[in-house]
Amino acid sequence: MYISPIQAITFWDQLVRAYHGCANYGGDVAEVYLYSMMSHSPVFANNPDSRFAEDVVAQAKQSMRELIAYFESTYPYSQVLEGTDEGTYGAVELEGTWRYYLKVVHIDAEGEEENSDD
Repeated sequence: MYISPIQAITFWDQLVRAYHGCANYGGDVAEVYLYSMMSHSPVFANNPDSRFAEDVVAQAKQSMRELIAYFESTYPYSQVLEGTDEGTYGAVELEGTWRYYLKVVHIDAEGEEENSDD
């Protein structure tokens, strides 16, 4: 991973809060900004369109993917889904460039989403 321990703990905390239904964005959805996962970079700050900036963004996204995979392995009856601007959720792709809505759903042993309305 390309992030500091504090960044990892903060991201992890957001996923755990979503798992327990008390996330910052609303219940089971965490709102994560890409910049919060980036390493400090004077080059990026002074020239966000540089080739170096692409590397910083790619590293931040890779760190998020690794933490999400580890979260799902640590909480085996959970799945992290990425939200769209239309309000739908699907597989985590991290195609955007600045903000992500990550929903943590509880799944059963067969991998099906549990209905929390029961």
